[in-house]
Amino acid sequence: MQNRYQRVNPKVSVLISTKLNVPERLAKLLEDLANQSIQAREIIIIIQRTNSRALASLTAHKFIAKFNDHLPLRYEIHDEIGLSKSRNRAIKAATGEILLLVDDDCRYPNDAIKRIVLACDKFPEANIFTFQVGSGQSKLPYKHYSHKPFRHNLRTLMKVCSIEIVLRRELLAHKVNLFDERFGYGTRWATGAENIMLIDLYRMGYIIQYVPIQIVRHSPRLWDRTFDANLIRAKGAMFHRIFRLWGLPLVILFLIKKKYYRVLKQSLPSSILQAIKGYFEFKEA
Repeated sequence: MQNRYQRVNPKVSVLISTKLNVPERLAKLLEDLANQSIQAREIIIIIQRTNSRALASLTAHKFIAKFNDHLPLRYEIHDEIGLSKSRNRAIKAATGEILLLVDDDCRYPNDAIKRIVLACDKFPEANIFTFQVGSGQSKLPYKHYSHKPFRHNLRTLMKVCSIEIVLRRELLAHKVNLFDERFGYGTRWATGAENIMLIDLYRMGYIIQYVPIQIVRHSPRLWDRTFDANLIRAKGAMFHRIFRLWGLPLVILFLIKKKYYRVLKQSLPSSILQAIKGYFEFKEA
């Protein structure tokens, strides 16, 4: 590992959300961050503890201590669940100008932070950035990405994943919590937290820039999700949260498209019924 004092960029805060269920996975991520050509200003780890097994083999304190000599680490432990809660805590704790959202199963090439800084400097007017994700150890992209940079709109923001996102910290001047904590992994509505956040900011007038550069790798299961009843109900709630009255017809069109790609676990009529249920359950919440 490199020493953290060799080359440090004061702009970047890396924000990691983890339950530390698999310490080895987080260790690989931290090794990637230690080997960056340019180090981050700080690495903030939010650990959510929801069961005793999470830290049975290794306490968080001993685990973090292994990396303190090589990385500018800070961490918090909270007895709660919810990825959106974790993201919001990390964002509030950050002091850098540029905030990188990270899951503990991400892997980063050695020049990832350098790429991010150069891209943010290239588009100084942008407030939020989205990048590309690679598939596993290969350089192949996870999904179809444009080869040209563009500014996002409502349609393109619906396709963004959280680990593609980089934020400027200036966003906090106008919003207490960027993520709606009713949505995302670990909640009743376990989907769409990043899309809701981005569309909220887009409607507030912030500029969201897509940059055709790969910054992170992730195993294929990130987008390999089966659309079961629970997820479809959550999609109904998400579409209501984003589009209000238009959410119902839009989520039906969304499911028709998913049926075409054969990812629905049940029939289209049953899926539509579940989505309608989620739409109205969120309305009553």
